[in-house]
Amino acid sequence: MAAQSAAALGAWLCLASAASAAPPDACRAGGGQGACENLLLQVHGQGHVSRGAAASFSGLMTMWSDSPTTVVGGSCEYANAAQGGLASTAAASPYVQSRAYCAADDALYRSGAACGSCYRVSYDGSTATNAGRAGSLVVQIVDSGSAKTFDCHMDAFEQITGARTGIFPVTYEAVDCDVSSSQGPAATVLDGMNPWHAKVVFSNLPQSVATATMAVGGQPHAMYRVGGATWSVSLPGSPGATSFEVVLEGGARAAFDACFETWPVATGASCAGSSAAPVALAAPARCFAAGDAVYLRAHTGKRVTAQDEDIHAKWDHRGSPQTWTLAKDAAGEVLSGDSVYLKAHTGKHMTIRGESVQAEDEAHDGSQRLVLESADGQGGRICDGSAVYLKAPTGKRLAVRGGDVHANSSDGGGRQRFVVEQAPAAAVAKPPPGENSSAAPGIARDRAAWGSSAQVGRNWAPRRGEKNGPPSALPHSGAARSIGMRCPFWRPRARLVQMPAAARGAQPAKVQAMPWWQWPAREVAEAASESECE
Repeated sequence: MAAQSAAALGAWLCLASAASAAPPDACRAGGGQGACENLLLQVHGQGHVSRGAAASFSGLMTMWSDSPTTVVGGSCEYANAAQGGLASTAAASPYVQSRAYCAADDALYRSGAACGSCYRVSYDGSTATNAGRAGSLVVQIVDSGSAKTFDCHMDAFEQITGARTGIFPVTYEAVDCDVSSSQGPAATVLDGMNPWHAKVVFSNLPQSVATATMAVGGQPHAMYRVGGATWSVSLPGSPGATSFEVVLEGGARAAFDACFETWPVATGASCAGSSAAPVALAAPARCFAAGDAVYLRAHTGKRVTAQDEDIHAKWDHRGSPQTWTLAKDAAGEVLSGDSVYLKAHTGKHMTIRGESVQAEDEAHDGSQRLVLESADGQGGRICDGSAVYLKAPTGKRLAVRGGDVHANSSDGGGRQRFVVEQAPAAAVAKPPPGENSSAAPGIARDRAAWGSSAQVGRNWAPRRGEKNGPPSALPHSGAARSIGMRCPFWRPRARLVQMPAAARGAQPAKVQAMPWWQWPAREVAEAASESECE
């Protein structure tokens, strides 16, 4: 960042003190620079003071550099030197090309969440360290490390202030960025040719990226912010057509469909505009309130599932076992930092016992209270697609490892991230019409009422503690054994099957209940393929 002389800083501190209720000579006599610094903080609130309903803020601006390539190496990585710097696809933003860009201080930068954001920065001609004139310009955030709110390229600095250096008081408000019409939004691979890992930068979008998802072969994988505007993900290693979806800070979505024909691809590969089929922005995502039903998608792409009292993240289904109802002590929107309770489809709440996470109690108390934290440090509302951490009463965050969910992590990385997705209204699963969840073997029904044996009804009522039938009667076919291992909780109690003619003699055609472990292997495989391992 551009260095400011001590004399210029002292002059500005003195002028800032005059803007407050302090005597005009406070900087010149008795107070010194330390006293002026305190006065500056009172006037400008460390550069981030709300100006009311117009969502305008006050801050300070300095000049960064006059070099046309100063953005190369910036922490947002839009002009990554290894990808060609200003020639990189990620550097096609009209703000980068016209040098209408700035670095931000830590509070505005928010660990990279502001990368790609645009602000209208205005100077009203008031007293500054150097002579200037009123001006305004929309700039884009491309780097961090500014000592003031904004540290802007000299071209932008001069358009706003009429000066080429100095410290100037400014106001700023967030606005949508213009997008390059020649290229459109872009996804650029910064770390390629690795089937197990990806690092991508999304650029030339109207707002900064809040969450990102990468899909390979139709399988979605939640990405996490590495730093700046770059996002990373761990992959299973299988090839497949690759696409991306991002949720922008304002809640809109951008989809990069059919981005690459397969994965992995070379470092520097990108898709944009028509090659992304093309990128389209949808309506803002729905934000959540107490009583809403949600899914929680782990970094593995699997969703948090309640099976009786057990909670895991082994399946990517969107069924009732994956549905959680948000509850709060008070009604209203769910915000980052709120304490919430998560109720499973069984009516039981997610409960923390030490490091164990289970669905135990219908009433909720302290052991069910979870603090919902934005994983991107942005705060505010929790919306469809928001990435969050869930902090247990113990102070530990929930984490997913190998499909298991535990409350044993102090970290804030990929394993601790969950993407909140909108789900249909939660409801306790019920047996299909005409079935009795407590029916016992021996039930007979007319075959006409159930159709062919391939479509007859199944009794899905679980028996607590029973998995895959009696241990002494486990299926012997390879298909049945594989189903049992893939779906350890898949346990319909009985299936209604047609009685052979020889067995029924002269009796009318009927069906009888048969335990599933006695089914033919073909019907076991067929039934399991229709189910969601519930």
